[in-house]
Amino acid sequence: MNISQILINHMHEPLGFDLTNLRIEFKVDAPHYTKVKKQLIIWKSNSEQPCYQTELTDYDNNFFDVAMDLEPRTEYSVRIILQNSEQQISADSHFETGKMAEKYTADWIGNSNKSVQNTLFKKSFKTTQPIVKARLYATGLGLYEAYLDHQKIGDEYLAPGVTAYNKWVQVQTYDVTKALQSPATHELCFSTGDGWYKGTYGFDGGKDCIYGDQQRILAELHLTYADGSTTVLNTDSSWETTTGKITKSAIYYGEDIDDTLTITDWQPVVILSESKTTLQDRLSLPIKIHENLAVQQILTTPAKETVLDFGQNHAGWLTFYNREPKGTVLTFQFGEILQQENFYRENLRTARASFTYVSDGKEGWVRPHFTYFGFRYVKVTGNTKPLDSQDYKSPVLYSDMESTGSIHTDNEDVNRLFKNIVWGQKSNFLDVPTDCPQRDERLGWTGDANIFSNTAAYNMNVFQFFKKYARDMAVEQSQHDGMLTMYAPAMGVDDGGAAVWGDAGTIIPWNMYQDYGDTAVLKQNYTAMKSWVNWITANTKTPNLWTGMFQFGDWIALDGENPALPTGKTDEDFIASVYYYYSSLIVAKNCSYA
Repeated sequence: MNISQILINHMHEPLGFDLTNLRIEFKVDAPHYTKVKKQLIIWKSNSEQPCYQTELTDYDNNFFDVAMDLEPRTEYSVRIILQNSEQQISADSHFETGKMAEKYTADWIGNSNKSVQNTLFKKSFKTTQPIVKARLYATGLGLYEAYLDHQKIGDEYLAPGVTAYNKWVQVQTYDVTKALQSPATHELCFSTGDGWYKGTYGFDGGKDCIYGDQQRILAELHLTYADGSTTVLNTDSSWETTTGKITKSAIYYGEDIDDTLTITDWQPVVILSESKTTLQDRLSLPIKIHENLAVQQILTTPAKETVLDFGQNHAGWLTFYNREPKGTVLTFQFGEILQQENFYRENLRTARASFTYVSDGKEGWVRPHFTYFGFRYVKVTGNTKPLDSQDYKSPVLYSDMESTGSIHTDNEDVNRLFKNIVWGQKSNFLDVPTDCPQRDERLGWTGDANIFSNTAAYNMNVFQFFKKYARDMAVEQSQHDGMLTMYAPAMGVDDGGAAVWGDAGTIIPWNMYQDYGDTAVLKQNYTAMKSWVNWITANTKTPNLWTGMFQFGDWIALDGENPALPTGKTDEDFIASVYYYYSSLIVAKNCSYA
């Protein structure tokens, strides 16, 4: 008998997450069934002084729902004990809380020039004795990367993720203890880009500055020294700011980097009066690089284009080893398919989706920072030297979800189908479940997420991913009298209230409960779920049915009388009424869990 895994709220050793509705679960490997008792012990600094402990109880499930008051910025150790008639075994894990409801002492800071495309912030500080614990609590808008002594902090990208930033902004927690072991003068630096917050975004071309018009950061670095003393380094008026080498970036646009620029002209920051009440411990799983795709072949198309083929459509970046002389301008354009064996990208509509780099003449790896692309093919222009496939790779980016299910058959077409489904999930699960990763859309369409949520749970551990997305949906409902928008976050668009799409607000939380046996998302979203059904009841034209309103119908069905309409042949009010019933049924069942 062996305890092979311990998860805290479906995550491995979470750091700084919102841990509301704490659940600790475990996996057991054993050669045969045996009657077992289980026990949970939680402590802070001394295992002999637990802050939570159960009795040895019969093993009737593999989890503990923990009712205890957590403290902010605190590390908790966890021990699972299993005992049968022959042996007692145990396994340990740990988790750490973020700021929780603790007041932030740091300030929001920015650059006086709101038009800066890549705002840099820095602060030098000195440590005079060994540090035993160092935690950075940070966030930035639109997107940010943090660096300590010129080394990137953490292995996640596109932080703090995408939310309705006017309602909630997620704070990330980083363990930087190892980087501060030696007493020295250190430099903490942040780099920011527009991202979803300020860059042009939204369906049909979108708009800019949806949630704000100025890049900004807020951070607290908490240091604990060997003698027990503590200090906090806050973002405040002592920080400096300037313009970085990214001359333009946005999610649809891509990114332009000019490495010939010299970073100078550091100026005092401005203190911003932006609210801190929107700051919350993170729910989002980090977006990480999960694999690197190699160039399968370098193509010369009939149109004399030079194209890199990575062999698989995916979401991520192009990174390359720069060998070009100073001043060379390299341009990389991204596409999913070839048309008549030529590079093709007309399906991207208004999305520029390009990466431009001006070389400084120094060799080294180069990557984008505040965008991502959906692609298989990359068209390269501007190079003065022949391309070497070893100089190019493509990091695959998606939220940090563990693979939990797969299928392999003796039919290669079926196997390819399942691979396509998994790649589709990887490519569209970057913090929110999107419809596509490439064109001027990439939105968290609620209907798409609704239909795919159960499939997603078979492929990967998506409980925390959908817990965050469920929060996105609830936030939009709170601003629309219970109605759920077509996508979440809504990106400033108020349209919504259609069957299937709106019913994602009830069905996704219910599916997560059905798939994982955890009521946390039901509890988190119960009020929103109920408000959705109440909104239908208040707006339908026929009591106890759902009629007389806009519906998507049987979207993209091919059996419609009018081939120009994508809503299908099935009566739209019938579909809506079926979903009205199903959402009502879910809310009724959920009463006992809320």
